[in-house]
Amino acid sequence: MLTAINFDGESYDNSKPLGINIASNEFIKAFFRYKSQNEFPCVCPNESALNDFKKFAELAKIKESDCIGVNQNDAKTLSNYGNIFRPDPNIVKFSWTRYYYGTTLYSLSGLVHNVATDRVRDIINQIVIAPTQDWDALVCPSKAIKSVVQTLINNWQDYLNERGCKSFSCDIQLPIIPLGIDAHFFDKISVPKERKRQRKLLHIQDKEVVILYSGRLNFLAKANPLPLLLSAEHIASETKFPVSIIFHGYFNDDFNKQSFEIAINQICNICRVIFVEDNDSNFPNGAWAASDIFCSLADNVQESFGLTPIEAMASGLPVVVSDWDGYRDTVRHEIDGYKIPTLMAPQDAGRDIAYKYFSGQTHYGDYLAATQQSTAINIGELTNALKTLINNPEKRHEMGQTAKERAKGVFDWAKIIPAYDNLWSELDLRRNAEKLEQLNQKEQNSHPSHWDPFSLFADFPTSELSKNDHIFLKVKNWDEIIKLLKLKICLVYPEPLLSFEDITELILKLEQYPFQSVNDILDRMPEASERKLLRTIVWLIKIGVCNHKGYV
Repeated sequence: MLTAINFDGESYDNSKPLGINIASNEFIKAFFRYKSQNEFPCVCPNESALNDFKKFAELAKIKESDCIGVNQNDAKTLSNYGNIFRPDPNIVKFSWTRYYYGTTLYSLSGLVHNVATDRVRDIINQIVIAPTQDWDALVCPSKAIKSVVQTLINNWQDYLNERGCKSFSCDIQLPIIPLGIDAHFFDKISVPKERKRQRKLLHIQDKEVVILYSGRLNFLAKANPLPLLLSAEHIASETKFPVSIIFHGYFNDDFNKQSFEIAINQICNICRVIFVEDNDSNFPNGAWAASDIFCSLADNVQESFGLTPIEAMASGLPVVVSDWDGYRDTVRHEIDGYKIPTLMAPQDAGRDIAYKYFSGQTHYGDYLAATQQSTAINIGELTNALKTLINNPEKRHEMGQTAKERAKGVFDWAKIIPAYDNLWSELDLRRNAEKLEQLNQKEQNSHPSHWDPFSLFADFPTSELSKNDHIFLKVKNWDEIIKLLKLKICLVYPEPLLSFEDITELILKLEQYPFQSVNDILDRMPEASERKLLRTIVWLIKIGVCNHKGYV
């Protein structure tokens, strides 16, 4: 069974990578490496996107000729693949495209990342009323993400039921499959030789214990560093080991940079803080090797899964993370590291925050800031966890090794892509079972807002062409006919009409049979598209070549 990838191309700032871009691109690379198929179809909007797709194929030693560009409207070809996957949740338009040609032609699946933005939530809202089926899926990387998506779907179902759609339901599947990493890569870049090189560059002492945070340095939209700074400084004042923190990543703006620096200057007198920029050529693969502990205390609803804890685990580091969203599924407490309890304001305490964001009184950053400001990390538990690891090198090593084994055994792409394969096979079974029951649908369905214009605007004209109407030539001189056909104001848009050869045949039929019904014409031109033929007859009447009974 072949799976096609719906890919729009690579279009983002590499100097400021976002998790969703990294995850999407890494998925496609892994798809090439671990998906067992002889060709790799790509449903893409243009040649540029297909070329980007081929570049990823080249990295996995896949031949360019094995990458096939497919038009989203090529229903026949797409039906041969069976599954179309998009590395984000936006399968809405595709579901309507499929609806036009037949809902059992193929399955659709998308991947949900961040569920905090109104754009993503609007997509999920549209999915509820789009013609998605139970052989389609939105893959959720964590239980927490699935909970949000299911809540949004339930909210819309409840609302539509209140409005009278009593039997309405959205049956799309919501499987949980985590994001993946290349575990071997992180093992390779964390060897003792690299550790020695990095620590020398950063002037880190042999017994100095380094706590690493890696990711965007944004306290409003990612993780507030305050709990880590307070805990590390407290421990540094008591322990016999020098303690330092590495912040590896990039600042979104000067405001975040200044805020970090002010907080560090006021809190950290003993604990040393080091910044390693994301594009530092001395650290092309990060500062994993230099570090002893990884700590990420996400307190923001924008964080949906979190790749960095898995990358840290693959690098052999024990991890200390907030008990939050996808982190909760990733780290086993007291085995791979520690999960620090979090506390959030109670349900219904943020209705005004939600409404102000919805109504445009505030923006997305305000929404995130208001939510994370009332989300707390248990600093006491954090301090105890870090203290245990800082004072116990053997414990760090033990947890780091179990973390590495878990990263390789659970989160490596070699495990994740087969999980997707199993999902796609399951969706295929569901779809084929429905095919056997033959859905009672029209020849072609239309989007409710994009109906056939002659149906949508049917009350505009006096009347419409009937198949019982009789058609006859009004202009019988071919030179005059050709003259009319060549006028730009007559032939405005050729594509919806018959070809010039078929138009000629139609006129010849009208010469041969001077007064015939539309039904007669359809019978005498069986090879022609009925819709184009009907449109062309009215067009010939419009430009004065033909007439029909009752039309003057």
